[in-house]
This record gives sequence, structure tokens and C-alpha cells, in this order.
Amino acid sequence: MTSIKVCKYFIKSSPVGELHEVLDDITKVFDGNTDYLHTPEIKESLREYFETHRLHVHLPNGTTGLVAAMGRQEPLVKYSTTSTKP
Repeated sequence: MTSIKVCKYFIKSSPVGELHEVLDDITKVFDGNTDYLHTPEIKESLREYFETHRLHVHLPNGTTGLVAAMGRQEPLVKYSTTSTKP
């Protein structure tokens, strides 16, 4: 798992606009294997990177979107549905 920590560091330290080059270099270190991109830790690091830098992405339908934490479509994990209050 140390290699995942190193990958997360490289992603976090990537200069704006150069993430794809960094990911290409990481893939070369893994002999072309891209399985690391599918681990939850790497997915979270990529999400944080895109949200921090508020990058524009081109969507398949031809529109452009801004990646930001606002309006994220997922349940909030830190709030549980069970209450410990009496």
C-alpha cells in the first residue's frame, strides 16, 4: 500500500494542468498497469485535486463543466441516519 501513498502524494503535488502527464508517469512506473486508478484512495485523491483546482472538464455531450465540491451528488457519509440523542 506504500505505492498508493506515493501516488496520492504525486497527484496532490501535481501542478495545475499537468495531472495527465503525472498520471502517465505513474503508469509507466507500474509497467503500463492502470489498476491503481480504480482504488478508492486514488479516486478520492483525484476528486480532491479536481475540486481544489476547480478545473473545467469536457463532458461527452459536448458541454463543459466546472468540478467543485458544491452540489456533489452523493450521500454525506459523516452524518449518520441514526441519532444518539435521547
